[in-house]
Formats: sequence, structure tokens, C-alpha cells
Amino acid sequence: MDVVEANAVEIVSPLVRIFIVGNDKAKVAAACVIWDLLDYKHTTSVLRDSGAILILVDLLGHGSDDDAKDVIFGAFLQISYDEGGRMTLDNAGAIPILVELLNHPMEEIRHKVVEALSNYHGDPLYHDRLSDVVNDPSFRYLQNILIRIRASKGHMI
Repeated sequence: MDVVEANAVEIVSPLVRIFIVGNDKAKVAAACVIWDLLDYKHTTSVLRDSGAILILVDLLGHGSDDDAKDVIFGAFLQISYDEGGRMTLDNAGAIPILVELLNHPMEEIRHKVVEALSNYHGDPLYHDRLSDVVNDPSFRYLQNILIRIRASKGHMI
């Protein structure tokens, strides 16, 4: 089934309410739905226009458990593959949070952060801004681990 923009708006609106008033389990479930919706063309713009991206960035930086952060990072990673998605996340203040969370204790989260920041660094618009971060030895170490993991699974970063 092809999700057109009108349908995406109908789906995202209740999810935004869940992010605002739901408990942690409901927020994780809503983030999973958003992650799945990101396969469809209009989702990033609908998320931006609905305010969901701002809420997700806030949850990531200030108020979600590690399970929620892992799912939110999955969505962020998916969004970061697209130039418009990177701009949307940046405008919502995600980059400083991503950089801060490079030291997160969960390895899965650190890997997603490294991959998302690598996507930004590969974009000419963000390359200079993130050069100090990606040239840091601890970032390079994490990036090399991720490259080895992806290569062993047949994927490349």
C-alpha cells in the first residue's frame, strides 16, 4: 500500500499526541511506527510539519529511556540518509545531541550515532562543521568498529 501525504498526516497526528502524553512504552511503539513510515516518500516532511521531529529530538536529549533512544536513533538514522532529512534534524537541534551521545553507554546507540554523523560529514553542507568530531580518535575508533561489523555482515557504512 502506498502511503500518500494525506494518509501520512492522518497516521502521524496521533503519534505526536503519544509523544506528548504517552508513557515510555507507548513512545517506543510510536517511534517504531514512525521508523516504519520513513520508507514512504512524504514522511519526513510530514514529521517536520507536525512537530514530531522537534519532539523526538527533545525526547532524545532529555527524557527517554534507552529502549526509546535506540528506536528514536533508528528513525534518525533513516532520516539522515536523505539531504532534506539531515536539514530537518539539524534545524531541530539534533546534531549537538548526537555529538553528546557519542559517549552513551549503549553500544547500539553509539553505532547509530556514528553512522548518522558519518552521513552528515559526507554531506558538503555539514562536512566542515563536523570535521573535528569525525577526526577525533574516539570517533574513528567507533567508526572502525562499525565498519568491521558491517563488513562482517555484508553491509558497508
